[in-house]
Amino acid sequence: MSVDLGKGGRVLIILSALVIVMTGLKLASPILVPLLLAIFIAIVSMPVVRALNSRGLPIGPSVIVAFSVDMACLLAIGFLLAVSVEKLSVSLPSYQERAGELTSMLGQWLSSYGINVAASSLQEAIDPAYAMGFAVDTAKHLLRLISMWFLVLLVVMFILLEAAGFKTKIREAMGESQSTALRFARATNDIQKYLLIKTVASVVTGLLVYFWARFCDLDGARLWGLLAFLLNYIPTLGSILAAVPAVLLGVLQHGFGAAMVIASGYLFINFVIGNIIEPRVFGKAAGLSPLVVFLSMLVWGWVLGPIGAFLSVPLTMMVRIWLANTEDLRWIAVLLGPSGKRCMEGLRPSMLPPKTSESA
Repeated sequence: MSVDLGKGGRVLIILSALVIVMTGLKLASPILVPLLLAIFIAIVSMPVVRALNSRGLPIGPSVIVAFSVDMACLLAIGFLLAVSVEKLSVSLPSYQERAGELTSMLGQWLSSYGINVAASSLQEAIDPAYAMGFAVDTAKHLLRLISMWFLVLLVVMFILLEAAGFKTKIREAMGESQSTALRFARATNDIQKYLLIKTVASVVTGLLVYFWARFCDLDGARLWGLLAFLLNYIPTLGSILAAVPAVLLGVLQHGFGAAMVIASGYLFINFVIGNIIEPRVFGKAAGLSPLVVFLSMLVWGWVLGPIGAFLSVPLTMMVRIWLANTEDLRWIAVLLGPSGKRCMEGLRPSMLPPKTSESA
């Protein structure tokens, strides 16, 4: 006997199922994190395999070349992070001495205005160990992630080797419907486009930050460039998190005036790339509301940790495309998209299920 729960009841069931699924994903995050990382590295590497294969190189050697490039990039990032963190840690005592001088100057300045603050409180507020601790801890966490490179790259290699037969497998699994395979291909291409362009934008951001830090004579320029490159994948907050320790170090090294110059450089770089170049290049590829992008970063970051924050946009794109192809949940896909006439932006007609005779 079927029971009509009504729209409110169905929504409650959907929300309850969502909570259960999210909890399960969080519990399974130790397994899902390397798997998702491998999937998205494979998506970024796929054009290299296709390009080499189209020029006559067999699929096996093409995958080996792409695999070697991925491994070289990860090893280079890990090496540079390790060297940069080591150099910054060695310089920490001199930063603490400089922090003591700034604390004394700040205490005198406040006293001149009749504000008496305990020296111990000021020392805690201007402690370079906290300022540098974030950058060092972030870099060490990234090193731990890179230490999974063997497992991740092994999965990447198998995914790339299997990629050639994905279309056939989907066609056999979903039947003879060409629209299903086409929707899958379109979705993969859009996610691939986002990841590729985001990677290029992150590389440019990291290089500009590196040269700006060198120009401002800021210690650890390589570390700030690497952090800017890696954290640029995190929507909204990534660029801020990358800038804070560098600006605080600028205060310790060169004073507040120079720190403002360093901060203005970060602001200009991230504004131009994040608000002018990126939206013009792939503005419609994500097809997500800015609020949804921010909230997805918080949700996926809670579920999967830092990797979830890094991959929040492509993960949400995948979820939205799946929802758009589910009759009962298509309204959620509309809510996840931009407002107004662009509400279904990013979901091309070929991604949507074919119209039935009733809806035609």
